[in-house]
This record gives sequence, structure tokens and C-alpha cells, in this order.
Amino acid sequence: MMEIIKLDVIDIIQEHTIADDESMKSRFVQHIKHLYQYAIFKDLLDLVATKASQNSLTFNIKEKKQFDLDEGNCKTINAPLIDSVLNHFRENKHYVITIKKIEYNVIIHEIAHMVEQELNLDLSDFIEFLHHDFQNDNNIITVKNAINEVLIKQVARYSISQQNSELFARFFQLFAEAKEISGYQTKYKYNIEDINKALINSAKWAKQTLGKLMQAKLDANIVNFTKSYIKQIQNINHNWAEQKVQKLHSDTGSKNVKWTKAVKSIKDI
Repeated sequence: MMEIIKLDVIDIIQEHTIADDESMKSRFVQHIKHLYQYAIFKDLLDLVATKASQNSLTFNIKEKKQFDLDEGNCKTINAPLIDSVLNHFRENKHYVITIKKIEYNVIIHEIAHMVEQELNLDLSDFIEFLHHDFQNDNNIITVKNAINEVLIKQVARYSISQQNSELFARFFQLFAEAKEISGYQTKYKYNIEDINKALINSAKWAKQTLGKLMQAKLDANIVNFTKSYIKQIQNINHNWAEQKVQKLHSDTGSKNVKWTKAVKSIKDI
């Protein structure tokens, strides 16, 4: 018989989140709750919850400083772990995901870096599909602008060795920036259907190939528990007024620092 989770999945994530102050932690958890309503992010967030439940993932919510070059990062800490079944050491990964700007695109971007590391992804097929999607001439202008800026111009500033990882994270970032998800927090005015059509080949890879790889890593209890979080997009309630105030405060505090100048956003030690 399947063991019943006695702790709400959001509570699991909250218990593995540290922050500079309680208001920041509360805002971050509210953002996680909001993201969990969208089916496209369920597997990513279920993997977050699975790793947190194993004490292998921590969120660190910090105030962005003027001298900070990044808005978030994911640090992977590799440690040996004794396998009691096979009686030998194996690698155990612990992730510290630091969020310095509490916005949906930043959160999803850094979670995607964790997913890549946890699955040891070979991104060659994904990159091929993505570059094929770049040739799509039927996209609306707002989607073209977003793809050109986020996936092409900004990624070109990274070293060659980092670019595939950045493309993978920014693929999910673009979905998080859709109007139905980010509202006032997004600079691009496209919807989920627009970006899904524009990235149709890479989105198919993410749903089928990546989906299967993630499913093999997920705690079945968490997968079942979070089914109730998912809503039809038209049934999701938004507090756009509150988001607008939060964005104004966020922009004021970081107007001189741009994510496009960020250092590598995932650091392995």
C-alpha cells in the first residue's frame, strides 16, 4: 500500500527554504503556489519537492544587492553517499537554489538548471529541435522579439560551454514569462499558446523525452498529491494589482543591474 504524505507539498518546499526575512519567504512561497497551478511546470516542481523531501534541495532567498551580477543561481554540491543495498559509495547531489529576484521567470530558470544537473541531460536533440524552431517565420512579433532577445542575443554572451545549459533553462523561462503566468512581471506580451506554437519541436521533446526522464525520478506520493494543484488556465485567479506593486519595488531596487550581464547561473563544486 502506498504511504500517505502527511505534509503538504508546499509545506515541504517551505520547510526547505531560508530567506533574509519572512516577508521574502512568504512572497517566494506564494510564487511557487502560483506556478504549481500550471500543468507545464508540474514535473519540474514535483522534482523540486521530491529532492526537498529527501533533504537534497534548499532554496535560499536573498535580497539582490547593487553589486550582484545575477538574479539567481543553482549550486550543485556533490557528496559521496554509501549505498546500503550495493554496499558502495555513490554520488549524492545536493542543490542550493538562490533566488535574488522573486519573479516567475527567475524561479523557473534556476529550477531548470537543477533539473538538467539531476538528470545528467544530453541536450543535443533538444538543441537541434530548438534551432529548428528558430527558423519558424510564422511567429507573432512579440514572440519573435522574446526568442531573439532571450534565446539568441543573451545566450550569445555566454561561453560556448555554457550555452546549451542556458538555452535549456531559458526555454522554460520563456513559458514562465507568458501573460497568463507572469502578468505585470513580464516584459513580453504573448500567451502560452503563442510560445508553445513557436517552440513546437522543442516543446514536444520537453513533454515526451524530458517528461519520461523526470517521471522516473519523482516520488509517486508527491506526483499524486499535487494533481489537485493543477487548474485550467481560465480558472486560475491572479492578483495583478499586487504583482504590479511588487514589480515596481523590484525594478527600483535593481534598475542598474541587468540579468543579461549575469555570470554563469549554475555553479558546480
